Amino acid sequence: MTAECANDPNFMEDWTALRAEIFGHPLIAEHLKETAAWKVTVDKHNAYLKRESLPAGIGIGDVKLSVRNLVDFLYLDVKGESPTSEECLEATFYVQHGQFRLDEMKAEMLGGGVLQVVVPKAVKKVSLPYKCLAWGLPPLVNTCGNPFLRKGDANTLDMKEEDDGFRLRLDMPGVGRDAVKVWVENEMLFVKGIDITETARFYNGGVLLNPSDDKPLELDLDQIEVEIKNGVLKVFIPKKLNVLLAFAAALESLKGFVWPIHTGTVTMEDGSRMSADVANDPEFMKAWPALKAEMFSHPIVAQHLKEKAAWEVTQDQDNAYLKRQILPAGIAIGDVKLSARDLVDYVYLDVKAENPTSAEALLEATFYLKVGEFRLDAMKAEMLDGGVLQVVVPKAVKEVSLPYKCFALGLHPSC
Repeated sequence: MTAECANDPNFMEDWTALRAEIFGHPLIAEHLKETAAWKVTVDKHNAYLKRESLPAGIGIGDVKLSVRNLVDFLYLDVKGESPTSEECLEATFYVQHGQFRLDEMKAEMLGGGVLQVVVPKAVKKVSLPYKCLAWGLPPLVNTCGNPFLRKGDANTLDMKEEDDGFRLRLDMPGVGRDAVKVWVENEMLFVKGIDITETARFYNGGVLLNPSDDKPLELDLDQIEVEIKNGVLKVFIPKKLNVLLAFAAALESLKGFVWPIHTGTVTMEDGSRMSADVANDPEFMKAWPALKAEMFSHPIVAQHLKEKAAWEVTQDQDNAYLKRQILPAGIAIGDVKLSARDLVDYVYLDVKAENPTSAEALLEATFYLKVGEFRLDAMKAEMLDGGVLQVVVPKAVKEVSLPYKCFALGLHPSC
């Protein structure tokens, strides 16, 4: 109970009889039975809600988590229905605004059929800089639950500037996607929304994207992304990237992109490979030395070149061979996985492996090749003498066209 009640002698004098009456009610009895089935613990980083046994027929895929607004508190609902019986799981916990990251909570199944819901705690932060907030929109103190604070913890509002854009995270419990409006004006991000439940609460504020005013921002306002999950609004406002940053971002997303192994590329004097069309463009080749120096000094590109140097790519009449002399510690041939992803006229060939005993030892490399030049269904990874990993990618056999009668009339062009 609250400290106020516990310290009230008049209340405590009546508590024994009141408790017996309350706990004797059938609805309360059912509640206590469900409460006894759960164990709630909290550590420095998370709250853990554990239930030792689930009702018959309910699996982890049947468990749904959701959030409801309740003035100064939030209801966290855990529900599940058995697809094969009338058994159900229903439990509700309540937490204070700003104390947990409800958009990051997850349900998982532990050993022995134990259901665990993990709810990460909010990281305590100081208020955002005064100049970051729009004048006149939020109150000076949190009198109505408005997260656009000038004083106090900024747990419910978080703005980050990253290389590719700005990310806003804002607690707006009770607000659906259709009830929120997000827009950018004069380098200010504005958010307006209303909780349409019985606790009707307005959210109305703005955050300055460029408080330093050192140079104007180049934002791609046509690509703003807005998402609401479990009462948390997430907004991404992308910057307009230059060619170098876009190239670096592409390499980072490929997790160890190596180099093309398909035909139509040529090897330059410096060992780099590029398409024949680019290599034969005098204007590009004139600018290439300076562009190359700028690109290769970027940390992401430097990491790419380091991974590239670890691989040797050769071809003969029948196959392409991708060799890596030294594998990260603890990785064996059984840990290596090969997969392919489509990219219009090209295919990404991914080589990945994880050390089962160490999360730091990873192997991630990507090659790209032209559609139809290789038999990716027949590729294989093997370990050569000396611990050398080799991926063999058979070339496609050139074949003549299929007989005309093999095609459906009118479905393909004649040339």
